[in-house]
Amino acid sequence: MREDIAKRYSRALFRSATLEEVESYMPNIKGLALALKSEKFLDILSSYDVTKDRKLELVLSILDSKDKKLENFIKIIFENSRIDILPEIYKEVTFEISTQKNLFHGRLISKTEISEDVLNHLRDGFSRKIDANIILTQEISEFEGIKISVDDLGLEVGFSKERLKKDLTDHIIKAI
Repeated sequence: MREDIAKRYSRALFRSATLEEVESYMPNIKGLALALKSEKFLDILSSYDVTKDRKLELVLSILDSKDKKLENFIKIIFENSRIDILPEIYKEVTFEISTQKNLFHGRLISKTEISEDVLNHLRDGFSRKIDANIILTQEISEFEGIKISVDDLGLEVGFSKERLKKDLTDHIIKAI
């Protein structure tokens, strides 16, 4: 439900501003979304002692930009009591920007560090396979294998030692 509402606001933002303008709004929207994780900020927004105008003034004071389109967008969200779904709106707007630019961010997860050449080779191959530009960043974890994840597209490709061992064992057992 929240995601559907966030999509509506995202579409409204793209109808009222250009892609470049929306991209310039993103740091401000992200800042507001992060502020909503603060208990003190949420306490002020839910307080009956603070007037609605003062709450709106507080929300708008977080914005670095004085762009009227952005301010009006935030005001509409606030007046419709939807400020709590700003993180979902941020996620939807980010996805829409990525879709329009055909540029997505992915993660390469492995236990050891992978060279830049191999990372670039994997990025290029994955980009060709899904017909989109991918930017891969590497994350080191305890995962025994390699996994490429592009969350915005819901894609995950991986190879793990455990899975290989299990498949090999199953194959041997079936052969016997």
